[in-house]
Amino acid sequence: MNRNIFYNTFIIIVLAFGCHKVELDPADGNPVFSAEAMLDGEPKLWQAGVDDYYMFSSFEKDALDVYTFIGELAKTDSCCGPSIAFHFRDLVQRNSKPVDITESLDRDFTYADMTGSDTIWVTVTDTVWLANFDASQSILPQGLAPAYLWSFGDGVSGNSSNPGISHTYDSLNDSTTVRLDVVAGSACSSFLQRPLFSNSPSQDCNLDFNWVADTSGITITAQVIGVQPFSYLWSNFSTSSQLNIPLDSINSSNVSVSVTVTDANGCVVQGGISTTYIPGTPTPVCLARFTHTLSPVLVDSTYISHIIPTDSLMFSKFTVVYDSDGIEYRSDRQSQPAASQIRILDVEEYDLNEKGDKTKKLRLNFNCRVWNVVGEFIDIEDGEAVIAVAY
Repeated sequence: MNRNIFYNTFIIIVLAFGCHKVELDPADGNPVFSAEAMLDGEPKLWQAGVDDYYMFSSFEKDALDVYTFIGELAKTDSCCGPSIAFHFRDLVQRNSKPVDITESLDRDFTYADMTGSDTIWVTVTDTVWLANFDASQSILPQGLAPAYLWSFGDGVSGNSSNPGISHTYDSLNDSTTVRLDVVAGSACSSFLQRPLFSNSPSQDCNLDFNWVADTSGITITAQVIGVQPFSYLWSNFSTSSQLNIPLDSINSSNVSVSVTVTDANGCVVQGGISTTYIPGTPTPVCLARFTHTLSPVLVDSTYISHIIPTDSLMFSKFTVVYDSDGIEYRSDRQSQPAASQIRILDVEEYDLNEKGDKTKKLRLNFNCRVWNVVGEFIDIEDGEAVIAVAY
């Protein structure tokens, strides 16, 4: 999953105690933390390090052991300018498990909250595939340290001096291929690339070579496992199963050949050999070979299922507070308009604050309505912010 946090907007009051600055005046003149929005159609901008504004970060824990993570752009003298604050009430229900800021600010969850309600977290089980690869049947010259270079076909690679390696796939399909390169120093190398089928092992194909080198030249035969007939395409454009390289056609001591074989089911396998050939001397041979096993592995993941209106603990709650010269407007005083939302676009580690707490830097967009105690409201639109919260 790769989704943004998206949920309706609510508010909680900013507590003055326990807040600590993250950033002082920006050294390079470019504020790290800021917030800007249209307030009833008028633009407003807060920048940490400009006009005596600071980025304050903190966290709190209430009597229910529920954490709230807080970021506020304000002046040190709260009576001398408007401020804006963002509160994130603990996004994960837990009993004795310690709070995990990564979970609580995770971008990979989607939220839909309502006043006086709470989200319900459920665990689902997904299947991933554990592949164990064995290249111990590869042929390599004695006395040379081998290297096994793997490409797993999903953008991940692995290198090892041992022939065995494991890799986990989130999913598999008929286009997933694995490549193994075996290398024995500068003496020789070989590669084998073949498909990895999770549901159709009978459609698998494989390739091996029979290599003969003598004083007359080199003969290489491609030995294929698959569904006949096979079509061959060698690197010199030969289309037979056997490639003959006469001595008089070898222009240097380095010989490299490769072949692509396609069977009747369309299964494609590729392989190649590179070696040093000197007539009358032993020719070092490398042949890449590997087998594999695939095993399903059950993995639990957690996501929000639905909402229970009667639950008052209010986990998964986002809050905005706007203070205009001592008059506090909060987004939880009444029901939000349908267009209200918060999107967390990015989460990353940041510096310690002045108290020594660790912080996270968040980039977010927001729209909401905030009310004062007598019901007057301000619409906040097109909000963008880069803030920090402590944990």
